[in-house]
Amino acid sequence: MDNKKSKSYEPPRLSELGRVEDITAAGQNGYCLDDSFQAGTPFDDLTFSVCS
Repeated sequence: MDNKKSKSYEPPRLSELGRVEDITAAGQNGYCLDDSFQAGTPFDDLTFSVCS
């Protein structure tokens, strides 16, 4: 039997990279609103996509 020392287990780590909208395609500016938003919704809360 081979008695090699094994490395101890290290669980995966979760790293926060930023807002999902900022790091995915959803963060890209387009021309059309992705949804219906109430009047007065802050611009940073609006999501856009390219019109099809």
